[in-house]
Amino acid sequence: MLEIAFAFAFGCSPAAPHGPCGPVRPTPAALPHLIAYVDDPLSHGQVGDGLLSLNEAIQLHNGTLLATSLSIAEQNRVAIGPGSGSDVAWIDIDETVTPTITIERDLDLIIDSPQGLNIRGYAGRPVLDFTTSIGTFGIRSLNNLTRIEELVILGADIGIELTQSVSPFTVGCLVSNVRFEGQRIGAMQLNQGAPNLRGDLRMRGCEFVNTPFGLRIDETGLNGSNNLLFLRCTATNVDRALDVRLGAGGSSQYLLGQLRLAANVEAIRYVRPAGANRSVTFEATSVELRGGGGFRWQGTGPTQATLRFFDVAVNPGGSALSIGPLGSGFGGLLEDSTLDGGVAVAAGGATTALELWNVRARGGPWSLGSTGGQAVRLQEVRFDGVAITTTGSQAIDLQECCVVGGSIAGTASAPIACSASYLQPPAGPAVTVTGSRPAAQLGSFAVLPEVVAIGGPLTLQAALPPGLSGVFALGFSTDTPLLLARPIHVYSDPGDTATIPGVWRLQQAFVFQIPNDPNLVSLDLTAQMVVLPDPGVAAPALTLPPGRRFVVQ
Repeated sequence: MLEIAFAFAFGCSPAAPHGPCGPVRPTPAALPHLIAYVDDPLSHGQVGDGLLSLNEAIQLHNGTLLATSLSIAEQNRVAIGPGSGSDVAWIDIDETVTPTITIERDLDLIIDSPQGLNIRGYAGRPVLDFTTSIGTFGIRSLNNLTRIEELVILGADIGIELTQSVSPFTVGCLVSNVRFEGQRIGAMQLNQGAPNLRGDLRMRGCEFVNTPFGLRIDETGLNGSNNLLFLRCTATNVDRALDVRLGAGGSSQYLLGQLRLAANVEAIRYVRPAGANRSVTFEATSVELRGGGGFRWQGTGPTQATLRFFDVAVNPGGSALSIGPLGSGFGGLLEDSTLDGGVAVAAGGATTALELWNVRARGGPWSLGSTGGQAVRLQEVRFDGVAITTTGSQAIDLQECCVVGGSIAGTASAPIACSASYLQPPAGPAVTVTGSRPAAQLGSFAVLPEVVAIGGPLTLQAALPPGLSGVFALGFSTDTPLLLARPIHVYSDPGDTATIPGVWRLQQAFVFQIPNDPNLVSLDLTAQMVVLPDPGVAAPALTLPPGRRFVVQ
């Protein structure tokens, strides 16, 4: 799985008990540099007071404080690894010794170094409390190999601000299992504005709470080549969880997965300013978006995207998905997803088609458009109460789709061609229908309630038209789905997935009372449904309506 592969890449254990990567042990087997063990509950303290502070450890790394200036007790907090030099590459904070470090004023800026700097908590997640600091900054680093792990960061303008100028190794920067809370401007800022930069950030297991933005990336540097891994992160009460500004020249790769993001404005936003023609490869799997808006991609540069298992439900009047403007170079695939809210898809500049397959849509209007010959195709998409319109100068293809309620209308320049589809109400202007289905042929299902918690119910609710029946499956979530020939896409671990006894029709539901057992909290599960038609019913031979991943609270 991706989790295990990247865990080894990051040098941490996927089986460790404290968070997705677990705690990093305080005594590595082979450590070629000095390691500083912080034990001062104050961020700065006084040099020579017998306690080693966080800022003193940063100064030791920067070379602005000599070890000979420390007291004997403080010097004893600096350990020497095999073959080490005089540089501090590791700063460890033991929660059992210093559960909270009160930040008195701004910490020193971390300078770049060949060996990098790792600031990490262990035996729990110690708290860095910036709420009473007379300064404004959080942790600031110019180090291209910064690693920050297993911490809670409270307050500051920006919790962590990393500026990359060059990333000579594939690891780059890592932020793992960090909780950000109450930042005034935002949780984390990554600056990749230098020209010809090869930037790299791995961020996983992080939480963003009560702050304007979660992760903001400025990669506007000319001819940049940047990578982001963004896994198993959550956001609560933020304006934007992931906000990226792209640049010109070069290429970037983004890999997102296992996200649960609730945002007041929009959960994920990518913006291309004028001239930002950077080539982007974007892959995201198992992404839950809630709040004011979902996913927005704005700009015309070349983008090849694969979006799988998106579960988007936004507030009334909000946008679940927005891609554009017309002529944008956005191509690729959105599949096995639920979109509850408005959708605007505008393409035309990509060399590959933009395809939507096995999607369930409700709750808002849809606008579909393309120019320049780029195809926009929808297959096995069910619309419930959706007004579908088109724009641009390219025909839109609907294959094996189901339109129930709402309306569907094209234009003379952007007609809609429907094949093997069910339309109720009938087709509007500029809509052609061939081989129409006599009745609704696609079903849905829901996992209720929105928040599944111990001591409460878990409901798997069928929503099938007459003539279809299905079986529920429930299993442990996986980072990498099993993608066999369509429609067999399994988003739980096949070895840890079971079917629920029974066959379910129409609006029938399976209800299970979750035991009130704290050991079940954080259980990460995925539910899916396998649907078949009765004999003689005109419908696909097998469908798997989009399922839902949920984490027990």
